[in-house]
Amino acid sequence: MKNYRIKILQCSNCQRKFTQKNSFKRHIKNKTCIKRPYNYYEVWSKKDLNFLINNYGWGNINELIKKLNRKWNAIQHKANKMKIKRIRKGNCDIIRILGNNFNYTITNYGYMLISNPKLKISMMMAHRYIWEQANKRKIPKKHYIHHKDGNKLNNNISNLNLIKSTEHQNIGGITRIAKECFKIADTHGFWKRKKGKPYRNVGEALCLIISEVSEAFESYRKNPKNKEHFTEELADVLIRLLDFSYGMDLHIETALYKKIKINKKRPYKHGKKF
Repeated sequence: MKNYRIKILQCSNCQRKFTQKNSFKRHIKNKTCIKRPYNYYEVWSKKDLNFLINNYGWGNINELIKKLNRKWNAIQHKANKMKIKRIRKGNCDIIRILGNNFNYTITNYGYMLISNPKLKISMMMAHRYIWEQANKRKIPKKHYIHHKDGNKLNNNISNLNLIKSTEHQNIGGITRIAKECFKIADTHGFWKRKKGKPYRNVGEALCLIISEVSEAFESYRKNPKNKEHFTEELADVLIRLLDFSYGMDLHIETALYKKIKINKKRPYKHGKKF
């Protein structure tokens, strides 16, 4: 019996071993291996680790790569091992208020819950805590914190508004309808994209709203008894208006309730003849 010895081929870059020549040649041609020192992902100094903990959540990617002198894949790998998550731009206020020793989860409804054992916070709504810390008072009873732009994860203080529970229910319904109107108009080609954001000619959009008002006037002028057709034309006016406000990021639902409060305090016929 002859003793057959298998030749083991080893890659100089990643130290991977191969028993077949063809697989070894493919590995070198594809250049799948990365040239790096031994134990590159695991050896981290205390300064680098502290910098990663304090800045990974909201820091700029290019700045992290420069200061840590590592590739982005290596930084992500270490952050995943340490269970540090990257926060979106809208949620940077959470880190500034709570610090880094916190945990957060997103509910099925899309809201963010935070917990911090040091501050004795357990599963609290992030937007409610941020509003209380910014205004230095608790949220009164029968009141809610409303996200102006409709994005439940955008917890910037400028995006949060205190409103009554009745107003909150009505505003939520308006924003949902406006979102649907915008989606339909966007799929039918009424909106364009400019740097990834929806764009539209303001004058053209306002003229279309006026045209819908004129159509409603014409339907009433022809047949005042046909209320169904008249209400349909008025619905078109609302659809155009809500679509335009949602696409241009105009918070018409909050402005509507503000304007109602102002109109209640105005004089008879707002101080005019008609």
